[in-house]
Amino acid sequence: MIRVAPAFLAVLLAAPVSAQRGVPSDWQAAMNRINADSVRGHLSFLASDLLEGRATPSRGLDVAAEYIAAQFRRAGLEPPLGAGYYQSLDLREVAPDLEGFECRVQQTGGSDVVVSGVPYSKDGIAVDREPLMPVADTTVTAPDAVLVYRGDVSKPQELMKLLGAGNAKLVIVVDPSGSMVRAVARPRVMASTREPRLPVGRWLFVPSFPEALPPDARITVRAKPLAVRPISARNVAGLLRGSDPVLRDTYVVVSAHYDHEGIKPFGTGDRIYNGANDDASGVTAVIELADSFARLPQRPRRGILFVAFAGEENGLLGSREFVRNPPVELARIVANINLEHLGRPDADGSNYIKKATVTGFDFSSIGATLTEAAGLAGFEFFKHEKYSDPFFAASDNYSFAQAGIPAHTVSNGYLFPEYHAPGDHWEKIDCENMAGLTRALALGVLTIADDARGPQWNEANGKTEAFRKAAQGLAK
Repeated sequence: MIRVAPAFLAVLLAAPVSAQRGVPSDWQAAMNRINADSVRGHLSFLASDLLEGRATPSRGLDVAAEYIAAQFRRAGLEPPLGAGYYQSLDLREVAPDLEGFECRVQQTGGSDVVVSGVPYSKDGIAVDREPLMPVADTTVTAPDAVLVYRGDVSKPQELMKLLGAGNAKLVIVVDPSGSMVRAVARPRVMASTREPRLPVGRWLFVPSFPEALPPDARITVRAKPLAVRPISARNVAGLLRGSDPVLRDTYVVVSAHYDHEGIKPFGTGDRIYNGANDDASGVTAVIELADSFARLPQRPRRGILFVAFAGEENGLLGSREFVRNPPVELARIVANINLEHLGRPDADGSNYIKKATVTGFDFSSIGATLTEAAGLAGFEFFKHEKYSDPFFAASDNYSFAQAGIPAHTVSNGYLFPEYHAPGDHWEKIDCENMAGLTRALALGVLTIADDARGPQWNEANGKTEAFRKAAQGLAK
């Protein structure tokens, strides 16, 4: 690949892709087909209120899956899965069964106080590694065995970390707003291969609780086992066959997750988690790349699998299932380029115009390849010193990496305004910048898919040891 001198790069920033040097003319034509209007069209549908935040599972998620499959059909991609373009996920929805739930405070010489609330289970909002209590009819004595917390509940993960170190047999979190109570009551989605656990009773979220407990007070908590019901969702995949007689049976996976957080279960005003940047932007780029590559007169030597995953927000469920049951032999997948947060150059309080980051940038050779290709397309790919490595395990690339496949997520930036909140609307996406980034990604993906060598993990980076060991096992 030709390196571009800084002076010439400045010219490229204002020049059309077709004017760039060092890029085959058919690749240039494919890149030029990606434009802001097309990006805007896909985004405005996938992140519309009609799709209701695309929770896993939901009607909106199903509509999005049909839309993505229709775009793959339109591009002429082959259906690589046993059920055509769809791969079913066998999931369970787990939720507290609140029928008959009771927390009763018994006081000598006084009337009992019955407190409403929600028991916390291990499939809830945080991890309690040492459950200390059985499921139902649990009685503890105050004050030694009970910790009542009346602090800030707006940051649940910090709350759990703070209280998790305590030795109390029952932790009662008082939340007058009721927001945590209702949040804990929301169903959780998990893979059916995971065994759902019962409520452990250690955590209890209540909107109110007696200000003072006498030493002889007894607290009784009654809670039913978790309610579990089977549910399903789908990954969507399409295949572009490679052109080389040998390498066509090896593959690059280009992916993004199409699910998001659904609808906020309480509150007023905007309650839909539209997920435009997270991650309708990534799905839009996948669709754009698939359509662009499918029109190439000479396809790259390797095959390219375009995949949209469900259940990412629930713990990478879709990508984990794809890696467990891939449509091709797993050892023949040489790389995964995953796409997230491609449309908000205002992330982190920084300016990401014509810039993008790669998680685990120097974990493999992919970071350098994408950077060099992006330079030819007028984009700067770089390692974000604060977020690149920590975010490596935060998206679907991690499922592939754990299997030994070099895999990274490309983002325009990380913690943008409205991240995981209502207000992540498509109108806030910089479609011009995102189209330029998608063109840069097109050149990077084509370069990897056309290279006979294949990406490699960086042996000099100690953080890649587990991934390199997995790759060795995959090669056997």
